[in-house]
Amino acid sequence: MAKTDGKAYFSGNITDDVALKQLKMEVVKGSGSPVVAFDVTNLSGTSASLSSYFFDPASSSYAGSAGTYYIALHLKDAAGNYAGANWTVTIR
Repeated sequence: MAKTDGKAYFSGNITDDVALKQLKMEVVKGSGSPVVAFDVTNLSGTSASLSSYFFDPASSSYAGSAGTYYIALHLKDAAGNYAGANWTVTIR
């Protein structure tokens, strides 16, 4: 993740040998319930850049206050296969 304008942007590309279908980010604060920060279901092709997707610590819908946040990025392809990555972010 690269921090720019107060937001933490993802970097790199996602690729798949079938076709990309869905990219979703879930955020959990502490021991709370997951909140979907974004859910992109109109992906197409076999690769996409992550550079326009980010975690915004000022977002009142999933962050907005000091604490530890668990971020999960989920990818689903057209065949129904899943992949993902996780991060922990602390806002002071």
